[in-house]
Amino acid sequence: MNYQKQQGVTLVELLVIIVIMVAITAPIIAIVSHSLQTEREVSNRNHGQREARFIMEYATGKMRDSGNYWFVDGDNWVLCSYEEGTGCTETFLTYSPMKQEMRMGGTGDRILSEEVRFQLNPGPLTLSSPNLSALDRKQEVTIEITKAKQVIELKSNVYFDRF
Repeated sequence: MNYQKQQGVTLVELLVIIVIMVAITAPIIAIVSHSLQTEREVSNRNHGQREARFIMEYATGKMRDSGNYWFVDGDNWVLCSYEEGTGCTETFLTYSPMKQEMRMGGTGDRILSEEVRFQLNPGPLTLSSPNLSALDRKQEVTIEITKAKQVIELKSNVYFDRF
């Protein structure tokens, strides 16, 4: 037999090629997997930041408007336009401390965010007997949203009757 004229790959050569391919592709797969995981984490964090910024901008903007106040209404807090004698005429936001969710408008409206903690200092007024004259001219607002095990916290101060 003439072995020098045979063509093809031996089993050892084939195994060496497979080992080299695995050694090259395994780190590439690990890098791609890590990149995709990082992209998901960044995307979740950005989504949480967008939610927090939107709620903060909307709430503080409405709070700066004349006649808009936070009130305790049962288990919820409501940001509404208040007129003496008629009460709340329009509800802008509803916060449920028990469910930790913020809704646009009343309780049946669209959920803006879940897993949200909203704090006011001084706290909301009581709807049954609001003392608007004793309301401090500065109110500290804190929003804390948890998304994918990450906490986003925003703080702002709202000043009333600035001008």
